[in-house]
Amino acid sequence: MNLNESQLKEIEEKVKKSMCFHEVGHHVIYSCFGGVGEIEIRRIPLSIPRDWDNERLFSGRCKMFIEPGQTNYSDDVKSRLRMLPVPENWRVLVGLAGLVAEYIAEYIADGEADEIDAWVIAERIGNAIEMDEMSETDLALAGDDWGEPEVESVLKILLDRWEDVEQQVKWELQKLEFADMEDIAF
Repeated sequence: MNLNESQLKEIEEKVKKSMCFHEVGHHVIYSCFGGVGEIEIRRIPLSIPRDWDNERLFSGRCKMFIEPGQTNYSDDVKSRLRMLPVPENWRVLVGLAGLVAEYIAEYIADGEADEIDAWVIAERIGNAIEMDEMSETDLALAGDDWGEPEVESVLKILLDRWEDVEQQVKWELQKLEFADMEDIAF
């Protein structure tokens, strides 16, 4: 595929933003249950051959340091952080959260926020799994015993915290811009 510089930049910006929404989605769900972690997104070095169709321009992960339920937050802290009780299936919800956040962002960007539907998103996740487009880490967390109710739970939590999601995405994009400037400077 021959793309001009403008087209490459457009693809890169789209992929970068999608990666940020994905990792922030995991982080928001993880954090709302009291887990402690951080987001790490890196540009894949230019020396590695790129397949513009496969969108592996960036590598991201939500590193988990303390699992939900392993901290003793006061009720005041839980209230201020809007923490939720830890469900038994929290790992499933964290595993699904990345793709759910990406899909929400797509709907909103396309002006179709009122079209967001758990069943449709569950179908899209199923298709992503069939097409081998879900990471091994996300698959390991989500497992294969999930469905529309789990997607609905993630969707509700993320939409309830969507302003926080967007703010964290802006922060992650700024971190990537800063990292790019450091690469240019040295």
